[in-house]
Amino acid sequence: MAHILTTLSAGAVLGLGLVATAPSAGATPSADAVNAIEAHHDELGQSDLGAPVSDVFDVPGGAERDYQGGAIFFSPATGARAIYGPVLQRYQALGGPAGPLGFPVSDERDAGNGVAHVADFDKPGGAAIYWSPQWGAVVVDGPVLAAYRDSGGAIGPFSYPSADTATVNGVQTGTFIGPRGTRIAWSAASGVSTVPASLADTLPSANGHAGEAVRRSQWWWVPATLGIGAVAAAALRLLMRRLGSAAAFSGPVPR
Repeated sequence: MAHILTTLSAGAVLGLGLVATAPSAGATPSADAVNAIEAHHDELGQSDLGAPVSDVFDVPGGAERDYQGGAIFFSPATGARAIYGPVLQRYQALGGPAGPLGFPVSDERDAGNGVAHVADFDKPGGAAIYWSPQWGAVVVDGPVLAAYRDSGGAIGPFSYPSADTATVNGVQTGTFIGPRGTRIAWSAASGVSTVPASLADTLPSANGHAGEAVRRSQWWWVPATLGIGAVAAAALRLLMRRLGSAAAFSGPVPR
């Protein structure tokens, strides 16, 4: 993991605001938390995180310890996980474990192309922070994250996310830099849609039904056209019956 982040000095870590405020008196972390964090630090090696710049301290739902190069977070459900640099800064800015993302469920890692990094979190529905040199640390979550990963993630047609996913009027949207795909959207009513639209057919559903919903949305004009045709045919039959009745009532046309 040495490729993830060059080691920061303790002063730089403090300057960036990565170290949480000291825990209140009496907030003693459990032995399980301390042991898990120390063991994970040993597994990762000194070269990745560097020396500790804090003791293990309690955070809501678990514990944390800060290092020169990052931090390790622990909860009983997720275990001990390490994140670094810009991803850590964004995570802390969002509230850390007490924020909407919850605890990390993976160590920060290469996103598959040797450039971008990603860390996963235990937010219901799934969430991740992706970092790239061009776009910084971006949050992708929910069905858009599932579809993005189905497409290949950072090494797929969408490449890096360029903005956090956002939900407006029940439609969740993620924007990406392409070059072959720039948008993934999802709603419960319509499932997954993409820009370009053809990419949606290649994305398995995030909930088991989005692919079917995409196919329905792509063929909406078939039932609509059939419905219009049926209405027109019924109107024509009614008109013909009325014309026939009028002709029978008036008798033959005089010559």
